Amino acid sequence: MTPRIIGLFGGSFDPPHLGHLALARAALAEAYVDQVWFVPVGRPVHRRLSGVADGAQRLRWVERMIEGEKNMRVWDWEVRQSAPVPAIETLRAFAQAYPQDRAVWLLGADALAGLPRWVGYPEHQRYCDLLVFARAGWARPRIEGWHEVDRASWPLCRGGGHVCYVLDARLPAISSTEVRARLSAGRDVAGLVDARLMPALRRRYGRE
Repeated sequence: MTPRIIGLFGGSFDPPHLGHLALARAALAEAYVDQVWFVPVGRPVHRRLSGVADGAQRLRWVERMIEGEKNMRVWDWEVRQSAPVPAIETLRAFAQAYPQDRAVWLLGADALAGLPRWVGYPEHQRYCDLLVFARAGWARPRIEGWHEVDRASWPLCRGGGHVCYVLDARLPAISSTEVRARLSAGRDVAGLVDARLMPALRRRYGRE
């Protein structure tokens, strides 16, 4: 079997929005990864959730959002765990379950700065590469232990510890915090979330 490049997209998805979808589409459109697996957290390690929806509900919303999308799926491993799961445990589980595949962790440039503070760091370098979405003109930091590669070299990387920056991917500037605030205030979220999710999100986060 030909090894697959799997983009692991972790997050709270509280709620999922079209910015999440745009990032996954960008990774696939330029063939940085073969598939994108959304990995919703059950209970997060570093942040507090809104408390509006549990992991199973947020997972179902992501599944609904990606219906009809090619090469996207939801991996429920973190949701099935009974305790908060740091990324390193997810990467170990992936390596054990899919040893022939290559794990690539998808993240935005804003999250990159906190990487050295992740639980178990820098063991992550053994298990994954990083695909970082950043805007043009953003100062690209060098992270000790990670080897930056260019686009041409990216498909050949194996064994983890590589980072590739995707500059100016033209992702919409949407955040779950913004979506929650707008819903709570009874404001419109058209263009921010999948239209199929709007009724459920209004009921959960809004005033209905």
